[in-house]
Amino acid sequence: MNSTKNIKPEYKELKISDIPDGKGIVVDIYPEDRLISVIITRVGEQISGFHNICSHAGWRLDTDDGVLLFDDAGDIICSGHCAAFSGKDGSFLGGPGKGKPLRKYPLVIEGETIIVR
Repeated sequence: MNSTKNIKPEYKELKISDIPDGKGIVVDIYPEDRLISVIITRVGEQISGFHNICSHAGWRLDTDDGVLLFDDAGDIICSGHCAAFSGKDGSFLGGPGKGKPLRKYPLVIEGETIIVR
């Protein structure tokens, strides 16, 4: 049986247009068969990548079903305790995050393509 559900990609490519302005998406990759979850945000022309880990609590920022929460300014809201982080640079904006920013994740941008590896 050949199933694509069990494929664990080491990297992913997507288009900038796949990310709505003021929002973001979660991309899971498996380099060396180890999960790394990355949030990719777009605020205007700025594309940013962050580890999908709350800097305060150590859990994923998205909901159990993979939904990311954003405010009207495009800032990321932790689904666990509502701490707010900048969608542009990951800086702490408020809530119980104790001032710790999100950890940045390097992205490769080639033209309109974002490569997460």
